[in-house]
Amino acid sequence: MRHFFFPFLFITIFTTLSLPALSATQKKKEPTIQKEKATEDTTTSKAEDVDEEKTTAEDSTDNADSEANKDVDPKNESTFNLGTHPIYISTGLLTLFGEFKVADKWSIYTDFLYISSGPIEVTGLTAQARYYFKSTFKNSWFIYPGYSYVQATIDFLGSTLAATSTGVVAGGGYRWIVADHFNISVGLEYLLGAEYPHLFFPIGWVF
Repeated sequence: MRHFFFPFLFITIFTTLSLPALSATQKKKEPTIQKEKATEDTTTSKAEDVDEEKTTAEDSTDNADSEANKDVDPKNESTFNLGTHPIYISTGLLTLFGEFKVADKWSIYTDFLYISSGPIEVTGLTAQARYYFKSTFKNSWFIYPGYSYVQATIDFLGSTLAATSTGVVAGGGYRWIVADHFNISVGLEYLLGAEYPHLFFPIGWVF
């Protein structure tokens, strides 16, 4: 009987002492697992935040590109404008201008004028480098420097008298584009040395 009692007593004591230790170990493992899970959740949340920030940044970039391209007219691919000055024509002066687009906001403008009335004949040519604040063939304010050449001849008592005038000009105005082609400009031009600027009011057709 004694032989069975001592092993049984040993097993009982061992079990009694081991169960609290195992329980404590299990309790220690549970916070560690929870901590690892919390760390994993935090990492996942950060990754999701990074992806969301990246998506937001891409959306902002797309919106910025859209806003930047909003003012770009896909129809604004014309390169040439041809027209005349109705005011000058009403006085008998033949005028014709041509404007060539050289950049999105720059153009070269040339204006030819001619009048022949009795003994008087006048020929003129003006060249300008125009800058448009929006785009060359869109509704926009513009300014320019230029150079003017005018030659006049007159037959008087069997003799021909000639005079030539050249000078630097500067001006500016506003141009409206109607239905993508027809255009009207209004502005003032000043000839260096002149007393007053003069009004110009040309109309044209964009090709």
